[in-house]
Amino acid sequence: MEPQADHSPLAPPPETAPEPTPEAAPETLSVALDVRTWGMSGLGTWLAEYLAALGRIEAPIRWTMIGHSEVREQLPAGIEAERWIELRAPIYDVGAMLRYPHPGPVDLWHYTHYNLPPRPARAAVVNVFDLFHRRYGSFMKRRYMNFFLRRLRWSRAHIMTGSEKVRRELIEQAHLRPGRVHLIHPGPGRRRPAERPSPVQPVALSGRPLAGPWLLAVGIDQPHKNFDFLLSALSLYYHRRPDAPPLVWTGLRPEGLERRARLLPAWLRPRVALEVYESSERVEGLLAGAAALVFPSLDEGFGLPPLEAMARSVPVLCARREPMTQILGDAPLYFEPSESDSLWRVIDRLLDSDSIRPEMIRRGLIQAARYDWDATARQMVELYRLAAGRAAPSVKE
Repeated sequence: MEPQADHSPLAPPPETAPEPTPEAAPETLSVALDVRTWGMSGLGTWLAEYLAALGRIEAPIRWTMIGHSEVREQLPAGIEAERWIELRAPIYDVGAMLRYPHPGPVDLWHYTHYNLPPRPARAAVVNVFDLFHRRYGSFMKRRYMNFFLRRLRWSRAHIMTGSEKVRRELIEQAHLRPGRVHLIHPGPGRRRPAERPSPVQPVALSGRPLAGPWLLAVGIDQPHKNFDFLLSALSLYYHRRPDAPPLVWTGLRPEGLERRARLLPAWLRPRVALEVYESSERVEGLLAGAAALVFPSLDEGFGLPPLEAMARSVPVLCARREPMTQILGDAPLYFEPSESDSLWRVIDRLLDSDSIRPEMIRRGLIQAARYDWDATARQMVELYRLAAGRAAPSVKE
């Protein structure tokens, strides 16, 4: 006799596997992106690494790109422009802003600099990484930035920035509505190359090749970067401590290099090398030979060079200023950026302690690993969807 099925109320129901619910593919967005910041220092690094991350995560975006056509050949894997609008004018060209090409029938326009041109767009995202021109710029630069901050306030654009400091400034000083200003941290600068960097040999201003290790400074020659202080403090320090490492400063423009070289006294020229930016490979070689990166800046929007150094096991000596103290945590040795003896003390600690260097390297690697370009790319895609009216983001507002 066949056993009867138990249909009593206490019998458990027969188990059946639920039908799998296929996930809907994310809706593709059409985005116009201005790529004229490609090749610039911090902005260029952000753009190149951000696009590379979008390619890795296979973001569902159809691109219209605005800028120099040479950039098209340099786009990272996974990124391809369906349409290219040629625009060779520099990012600060006022005439080009007035004649700025309309991005066309796209869901969103992403403008990667604060000076948003007066062109109509249904939805827009604008990068604003710093407001240093308002504090350290000339009268005309201050007026220029203030005009475009008002332009952003009048627009419907969503604003992306990289640090809580700048987000707070945009809300409190530029009077932007908090819901339109979004904090999305960049990754830790340029990705570390797979191959070991080639050795480099910087040459001092006296013409003598410098032997490593050296103190490395990276950045353009702007007042907020505080290189006047760095050179002055080190000139006194070298009198006090002749065995201290020489200084290599890279990132100058040719005319700035010549001006700086003329100002340095003859006795200091054998201890200092000044270089224009040559290539990322050159910077990698300089980092490989550095005893430490010195970052004396008074005002940053995010500050990529210290994280790049930490990711490459280079200790960092950093000015005690926001947002660097928030971004770098306890990984660097901090100094007061207007007190020479404060900088001297941290260099002495680095040179005289056998244990502090490996501990700084350990902390730096941990801190740099907190930042990730793929996470940046995912949050930016969410912001795109919010700005285009497609979805609510999880990015911090």
